[in-house]
Amino acid sequence: MTFDEIIAKRRSIRKFKKDPIKSEDIEAILDAGNKAPSAKNLQQWRFYVYQGEAKDKLVKFILDEFDKISNKPGVSKYARYSFQIMDEAPVAILVYSAQVMEHPARPDIQSVSAAIQNMLLKAQELGIGSLWICDVLYFDETIMKHVGAEMPLLAAISLGYANESPASRTRLTVDDVTTWFE
Repeated sequence: MTFDEIIAKRRSIRKFKKDPIKSEDIEAILDAGNKAPSAKNLQQWRFYVYQGEAKDKLVKFILDEFDKISNKPGVSKYARYSFQIMDEAPVAILVYSAQVMEHPARPDIQSVSAAIQNMLLKAQELGIGSLWICDVLYFDETIMKHVGAEMPLLAAISLGYANESPASRTRLTVDDVTTWFE
């Protein structure tokens, strides 16, 4: 598969098979994330990988904690669905920023986002489905305390073999999103 095909075929997967992912494939996905560009080469990303019983316990905690805040203003009722997807997928990765950069552009978040994108593309290349989940940010500090992380949680990723084939969604054209100056 060419790089352009990987980009074109990557989809957010919301239904997963229970089949486990080989450790070497997870490591290849993590390695792709670790090779992302980062502000000042600080490589801010940190990955906590959960599988098996550890993943089940983490997701149960997340679902229980979400249910406590689900009726608060500003909390999307659809967020619970993201956590049910995490429950279905065989792998959950919590993604943290090891160094907050006090800069208006938040290059630490941009760097970690680049790592996540690399991981999603590598997963696609390996035939593994993925979902980038930001709903963990509704109660990130609660999750951080639960897992013993002393750095900001930025996202979660679910990984597994797809049990669906979502169609491509309508995208804006390059002309729609680009302004040229000469």
